Amino acid sequence: MKKTIFLMAGLFLSLGIMAQHLDEILEAHFEVVGQDKIKELESMVLMGHSMQMGTETPFELIIKRPDKMRIEIDIQGQKIIQAYDGKTGWVIQPFGGSTDPIEVTGAQLSGMKTMADIDGPLYNWEEKGYEAKLIGEEDMEGSPVYKIEVKMDDDMTTYYYIDKENHVILKDEISVIMQGQEVNQENYYSNYKPYKGVIMSYEQETKLNGQVFRQSVIDSVEFDRKIDDSIFEMPEKETVEETETGMKDSQDK
Repeated sequence: MKKTIFLMAGLFLSLGIMAQHLDEILEAHFEVVGQDKIKELESMVLMGHSMQMGTETPFELIIKRPDKMRIEIDIQGQKIIQAYDGKTGWVIQPFGGSTDPIEVTGAQLSGMKTMADIDGPLYNWEEKGYEAKLIGEEDMEGSPVYKIEVKMDDDMTTYYYIDKENHVILKDEISVIMQGQEVNQENYYSNYKPYKGVIMSYEQETKLNGQVFRQSVIDSVEFDRKIDDSIFEMPEKETVEETETGMKDSQDK
């Protein structure tokens, strides 16, 4: 009985030390990236370009408090739009044959919520209702890193790899469902540079199941641009009935 008590006491002590260590790691990370500056921002606009399957595509990502995001990707003159207004997430994918917005759910919606968080999921994770814990230390391609698990909801758990020396995120990892199959997505961050007191990654490489899927580069950053909330709201669909009525009216004339 005493042995069991000692084992339980040791377990709780170990968990307490891990929690304290997590707080120290995150505090160092926030200090390096300039979290004090980030939490004062009302909006952030990132413009850049991505390389995917040999094609370069420009993009614009807009993030605004509280919890709003919109990204536009220009592909051969057609715009793919993904947006979240704080409650509803939606996409427009013209290459699917329709310009109607489609509401998203599940892991895709969770991903949009994460992108809409201008402070990032690690900041004030407890207040956001997340679960976070320090998994331990690992070697990532020669760099010692801390591995941190953050569970946002049932659809999304993300693992963050923070460099022990520089305290920046080198990678995050998440399992997502794509076309009914589980896919392991890894995002690698590099080329950190300062902008108005904030340290940001200007280059990102995304891998799906270990294979390079996309490489992205940020060309410019803008803070506190005035942005109308309407751009985040899901537009109404153009119904078939409305189109047919319009054609009939035109023919009658």
